[in-house]
Amino acid sequence: MIPASLALINAGFASEARGAAIGKWSAIVALAIPIGPLIGGLAVDFLSWHFVFLLNLPIAGLVLVMLASLPRPPYEPATPLPLDIYGSVLITLSLGLITYGLLEAGREGYFHPLEVVVLVAGAFLLAVFFRVETRIKNPMLPMFLMKDRRFVLVSVQTLVLFAGFQSAMYFLSFLYIQSFGYTALQAGAASLPISIIVFFISSRAARLASTHGLRIILCSSSILMAVSLFWLSFADGDYFYSVMPGMVVMGFSVGLFAAPLTAVAMAAAGPGRDGLASGVNNAVSRIGPLLGIAIFGYWIGGDYAQNLVAALADTGLSSDKQAFLIENRAMIAAIILPSDWPASEQEIL
Repeated sequence: MIPASLALINAGFASEARGAAIGKWSAIVALAIPIGPLIGGLAVDFLSWHFVFLLNLPIAGLVLVMLASLPRPPYEPATPLPLDIYGSVLITLSLGLITYGLLEAGREGYFHPLEVVVLVAGAFLLAVFFRVETRIKNPMLPMFLMKDRRFVLVSVQTLVLFAGFQSAMYFLSFLYIQSFGYTALQAGAASLPISIIVFFISSRAARLASTHGLRIILCSSSILMAVSLFWLSFADGDYFYSVMPGMVVMGFSVGLFAAPLTAVAMAAAGPGRDGLASGVNNAVSRIGPLLGIAIFGYWIGGDYAQNLVAALADTGLSSDKQAFLIENRAMIAAIILPSDWPASEQEIL
């Protein structure tokens, strides 16, 4: 839906008005960052987590009604391009296998032979994907885009920035609930500083880019993202002093890079290819968090497994009890110990 909405903006606005329109679009999309976790938190705390998946149904129905009332966009391409079925299947299988292999390795703490095979298969399918894209008539990732230095650099920056941003949001939710003891609603509300800042900054990012240049804006946003992630890496049990400052800096970073990155990507693709560029750019922004969470999950999971083994070795528990805890380490915070364990050993945990 996101690349389609960007394509609709490009088809409905003249070139000189698109930068401002994309900025306003980014600000509105930013509202989903606080509204989603807040509504999801309400559903989890007061209803059930199952209701989270039902929330999109009325929204989708409302969007369909609104789209039916829209006139035909004046700048829409005369002939739409066909779908790239082969490319879609290959990239989905490739990224799915790579993500699965990394997540499973993180859960276990090391690579099993099966996970190595899965990762190799994913990498092979990724290579096949790029090969297929050079041979079909209407590829989802045209190779001329990969030859454009500006588009490649913007795509790499999109991948890295969104990987850092959304991976941080993912792991911070665990910090809020497991370390701070927040409810799901409180954890959702804890992300509000980013959303508020992004809402006010995104609509002005295009104006700042035209005044100071895209290079300065994108470079500044990258530096701010690095500073925020560095700060959050030292987060402890205090939200206002160890988390909130990093989130404020991250909010400025996201507000500055979201709209300009998209605008540069579409400009690099050339006229008539706005929808294609926005689709590729959005896909890259989704792949970044997908791989980021998988890689960080492997890193954190492996580190946790090693530390757990070392900590259990100092407890004096028998080898079979240590093996039981290691085997159930993924749910150790909610683990139910066997009734025959002595109270003294249960207190160790």
